[in-house]
Amino acid sequence: MKISRKQIRRLVREEANRELPITYYSDDMLMHEGLLDMLGGLFGGLVDFFSKAFGKAEGDVKGLFTSAGDKVNSFAEKLLGKEKAADIKSIEDLDMKKEDHQKIFYATVAEPVIEGMKAGMTAIENAANVEDWTPADDSDEAVKEWQETNGEAANGLWQAFGTMGGTVSWFGDQGISAASDAMGGYDTAAESGNPAEAVTWMAGDGAKAIKQTYEFAKTIGIKEAEKVMASADELAAAAGAIGEKIAASGEEQQKESLELRKMINHMIIQERRIIKSRSGK
Repeated sequence: MKISRKQIRRLVREEANRELPITYYSDDMLMHEGLLDMLGGLFGGLVDFFSKAFGKAEGDVKGLFTSAGDKVNSFAEKLLGKEKAADIKSIEDLDMKKEDHQKIFYATVAEPVIEGMKAGMTAIENAANVEDWTPADDSDEAVKEWQETNGEAANGLWQAFGTMGGTVSWFGDQGISAASDAMGGYDTAAESGNPAEAVTWMAGDGAKAIKQTYEFAKTIGIKEAEKVMASADELAAAAGAIGEKIAASGEEQQKESLELRKMINHMIIQERRIIKSRSGK
């Protein structure tokens, strides 16, 4: 991908706002920063296209949780007995301050989490078919051409992203702080349309939130906890593999961009020194 005037102007703005000298950052850090910025600029126009994929996936996985709620009474009967479980007809009837009710909750929703992660794995396999995650340039025509060639396959990533996001969001709605705290990164990636941000969230905070939720479940004896955590790890690893392909696609462009970024930063610092010396401060 060629560096355009638009990208050069963006580099100038970014370096003008950089708080520390660029020498404080490693080349790897700068290239990762540049890749995120580049992809964010490229795919911003495809947010509506991608949002249809992850929005549907969110709805589908939340539907699994709704269906699982119909089974809560049977789990309650196994643990509490039929008489004590009589008033527990839905997840909303559980008192999460009680350990027995916590066990019923985590046992009930383990299956939809595992099913959701499996659906995410099926979807993300399509994204592996995208050979190049960077359009030829940042023109509308090049981005449109990329979409026509790779859009359907790329949507596999966003479907998996929505599946994991819907899962974490649902747990957050149940008052689980590890899940609600993780949703900020999800919303940022969803709003940007940046695939690098999407895989970073999935491989990091998204999977971590699910695992932390079921690490607690494991401590109270939920047999399915290990399977839930393994399914989250599997989808996180698949997302990480897509992330490596995304990084490889932009590597050559980022090497060129890196040197340009350093030069711009050096020029800005020199200009500031000249202005400071002239002002006598």
